[in-house]
Amino acid sequence: MAADLDRVEHIIEAIDRINSFIGDVDEEAFLKDEKLKYACYANMIIVAEAVTKLTRETKSKIRKIEWRLITGFRNIIIHEYFRINWRLIWDVIKNNLPDLKNELQNYFQC
Repeated sequence: MAADLDRVEHIIEAIDRINSFIGDVDEEAFLKDEKLKYACYANMIIVAEAVTKLTRETKSKIRKIEWRLITGFRNIIIHEYFRINWRLIWDVIKNNLPDLKNELQNYFQC
């Protein structure tokens, strides 16, 4: 459980960094800004990799998160980096990361 708490801290820190990078940027501005895209991408790798290291026990207790989708997403952004879909990255940042952060914070009382 202690190792999971460390991983959760890494996930939350990476999500917070992404949010600080994004600020009030809209999708079109994001898509045009190479530095911003790759800064977010690097932190999404941290999130996805840390998720893969969480124990099955922890994952089984947080049922609202689709862990397999995150693992699949990780495999794509790591192994198929040459065909990144930046609109998908934006969508995950805006629609999935907030829920992941909230669920982890609620479970671990961070």
